Amino acid sequence: MLDVYFEPKEITIPANEDVVLVLRNDGMTVHNFSIDEQDISVDVDWGTTEHIVVNLPPGVYEFRCAVPGHTEAGQVGILVVEER
Repeated sequence: MLDVYFEPKEITIPANEDVVLVLRNDGMTVHNFSIDEQDISVDVDWGTTEHIVVNLPPGVYEFRCAVPGHTEAGQVGILVVEER
């Protein structure tokens, strides 16, 4: 997480398996990682790292920063979940 963008912007993970996502905020403000259709929302203070475990069915999901104005500024990405 950086100020109003994610790096990388696209992530691919296996479907139906526990996957640890490491959310490191290298920005200068609080950021958020949200996948709305899966009720996932994690705030990450600047200069810190959070870890979450996701286990998702196959599909393509948009992730975004839910801090007001950040999604609109382009802080979005794509999570591709594939059958292996």
